[in-house]
Amino acid sequence: MNAHKLFDFSTLVGRTITKIIPDNSDYIKFYDTDKNEIIVEVYDDGDGGNDSHAYFINFGNINAIIGEKIIFAESDINGDETYFTIKTETKTATFQIVHEHNGYYGYSFSVFVNGKDSF
Repeated sequence: MNAHKLFDFSTLVGRTITKIIPDNSDYIKFYDTDKNEIIVEVYDDGDGGNDSHAYFINFGNINAIIGEKIIFAESDINGDETYFTIKTETKTATFQIVHEHNGYYGYSFSVFVNGKDSF
């Protein structure tokens, strides 16, 4: 059974990433050696009537962590932006969430793991 389960961003720690699909929209996908799909997804928290949009940008060195075991994964909310840092023994990757209205309408993000039901 494949079921979505909600996790914290630190769920990446201990995983070896085999593939990453960065997207300058509302999600980024990581795949690990256990064939899990880890999805980080951003949601607009606006009042429903706005045309606001929060999205991922600035994928710094993101593909360098492919094939590497993750030893650190953290998200840091700083004002209207959220910064993500992923570290292996030798490499660091970063990306962030920004909002086109400088956070006026707000956003949130969730981390899902779609994999084995015994996970």
